[in-house]
Amino acid sequence: MGTVWSSSHKNCDTMNDTVSILSEATVSLETIQLVAVYLHFAVACATAAELALFSAFVLAWDHASDTHRIATPTNIALFVTLASVTAEETATAVGLSKSKKLSDEKTEQFIADLFFITCEFFYILYSWQRSEKIIKSSFPELYTFFSWLIRLSPFILYLQIIPSIAKFIANDPAHSRIITALNWGFKILGGVVILACDIMFVGSFVRFLSRTRDPEDESIQPDFKIIAQDGIFACLLILITLVLYLAGTLMSRIEIRNLLTACCGVSMFSLATVLLVMKIQLHMLRRKTRLEHSRTRVTKVKQTDDSLPYKLSSQLGVFSR
Repeated sequence: MGTVWSSSHKNCDTMNDTVSILSEATVSLETIQLVAVYLHFAVACATAAELALFSAFVLAWDHASDTHRIATPTNIALFVTLASVTAEETATAVGLSKSKKLSDEKTEQFIADLFFITCEFFYILYSWQRSEKIIKSSFPELYTFFSWLIRLSPFILYLQIIPSIAKFIANDPAHSRIITALNWGFKILGGVVILACDIMFVGSFVRFLSRTRDPEDESIQPDFKIIAQDGIFACLLILITLVLYLAGTLMSRIEIRNLLTACCGVSMFSLATVLLVMKIQLHMLRRKTRLEHSRTRVTKVKQTDDSLPYKLSSQLGVFSR
């Protein structure tokens, strides 16, 4: 009897330990979920602040120099990139605060997917606008191919939104399987396009920077050097974003998936920050160049004014003779 009681007591202890471990694991997973939601909200707020900073910078500096410089292609692309990250992170945070699975909230899922794709496209567009001349000089034989790839990229990337739209109208489980297959196919195709563009950007930037070691090369411009250096960081960050996004998609544990998606948002915020820093650095360089040119002109005018009395006296001396 004592043996049976002892065995039963041990079994109870084992069950209690198991329940305790499971409850701790549940609390841990809930904490991870909460961290993911707060991280999305934090990234949304930080990117919104960057968007406000960028808008103030453009209005204060670009408007002061030239009104037409506000709505430039690069300014529009950077503005849309920052706004897209803000909207995507906000939609994801709201969706995850309602449900552990973002896919359960179709509206938030659609908004998040739409602005994630928009961020991808305008990153490519901004990078192309900044680095087109570098690419043309680094890889002239591939320039035509990549220029067409950039033109076709919006049509390829926005194919990824089709499965999100289809979720609103699909009720049959068979349709769900088709939508999942399309979703994966379009995501892989979009990832290939971004990867190809990134390889082109990085290759061009590295080749350009290798030329900057030659001090006698007069074709090197200081603004191209800034674009190449910051561009390499941006390319690395977009690759990190894609890896985190893919890892999150493949993760079976939903809380870990959400945490990886939140880390993906941090990477997107870092990418937007690098592009904003590039914009500010280029502006400061051009402002410095304009000031140096102004000083040079003032110096030349002053030298001309100082030499006038001498010229006049020389001419008067000739006439007096």
